[in-house]
Amino acid sequence: MAARRGSPAVPLKHSKEFARECLQAAEDERVREWRIVKLFYAALHAFNHKAYGPKPIPERFKHTERREALPEEIGEEAAIDYSTLEQLSRVARYKPEKHPMTDSEEAEAWRCCREVFKACELDWPGK
Repeated sequence: MAARRGSPAVPLKHSKEFARECLQAAEDERVREWRIVKLFYAALHAFNHKAYGPKPIPERFKHTERREALPEEIGEEAAIDYSTLEQLSRVARYKPEKHPMTDSEEAEAWRCCREVFKACELDWPGK
């Protein structure tokens, strides 16, 4: 059973599963912008899996702490890919004036997510 919001920690065994579920949801999504958002969340859960292993994720793991840990945990190049994917996701979620997003933006999101999965030592079952 997954921990609910406000729980002291999320059991880490779920992060790898969440990453794969988000990736599958992205493949199934019809709207490009939501595919990009789901790819970002797949990468985020992949990173959590890599960074925490069997330990629980702290309740209040801050975004800035994740950003600072990225290069050390997954390497500089994958950290840049993660940040690129995060930015694409922000455009998809918060900048409707920039919609529809382009084929090349979506292709870049898939590429970045694939590289983050690889850096996090997760199999890439996606596109």
